[in-house]
Amino acid sequence: MKWFRLYSEIKDDPKMLALTDHQFRIWINLLAMASDTSERGIIPRFPMRGLAASLHTTEDQLIEALDLFASEEFNLIARQEDGSIFITKFADRQYDNPSDQPKKVNERVRKHREQKRNENKTPDSIALTTCNDNVTSSNALDTDIDTELINDDDNARVNLSLIKKTEETYRPLSTAEMQFLLDWQDTFPDDVILDGVRRSYEAGKLTIGYMRTVFVNWQQQAVKSMDDVNRLDVLWESKKKSNKPRGQPQVQTSAMDNLQKYKERMLGGAVP
Repeated sequence: MKWFRLYSEIKDDPKMLALTDHQFRIWINLLAMASDTSERGIIPRFPMRGLAASLHTTEDQLIEALDLFASEEFNLIARQEDGSIFITKFADRQYDNPSDQPKKVNERVRKHREQKRNENKTPDSIALTTCNDNVTSSNALDTDIDTELINDDDNARVNLSLIKKTEETYRPLSTAEMQFLLDWQDTFPDDVILDGVRRSYEAGKLTIGYMRTVFVNWQQQAVKSMDDVNRLDVLWESKKKSNKPRGQPQVQTSAMDNLQKYKERMLGGAVP
């Protein structure tokens, strides 16, 4: 379980005092979620319904709160091009050591500040500023950033597909459940993960613990595809049949025998 810093000034912060009680709870839950992601301070793109469920609110209330948090007056978050949510001051306040701030976070900070600066500029002034920069280093940097953004966007689409299919078919997932499923993408393709979710749901145990048991078993059996899963199912059914105990031969009884037994039960003894 990860910890994050919550400064005592929050009780007197004018921005916090301007929030409703419910918006304040959404903000605290948002900080907790941002602390729990692989890239701390950045919440990946999730379906709004699932995100609202994880933050213990409704979609409408969440949308209203996010719009407020992203406003120029509050500037608590920034919505990124890839659909993620960037907590603007998280990296400054949650570092462990100065060197612990990830390069990606710093790059997003730079892009966010650049975007803010360019909002009030005309296209001509932006172009003029760009032309005055060092061409070689600028092109190299832009290429790296573009490649990173493309890769991030592709990954977001893949992740979104898995989470979206799961939530549309079964139920909204918690943040921990979302992260749990995404972590297994390095081991199994999405169709195998979804099949594990289905089995857990049909067993009435759609929990991280039960899904982990399913996935670990498949991992030990070197499962790589649905063909491997189906092969294991066939082997399991065959094993169950071979281990099934032979039943005792059934004794055939006639209708008269059944009638005689019924009379005995009703009268409390044998009837001639």
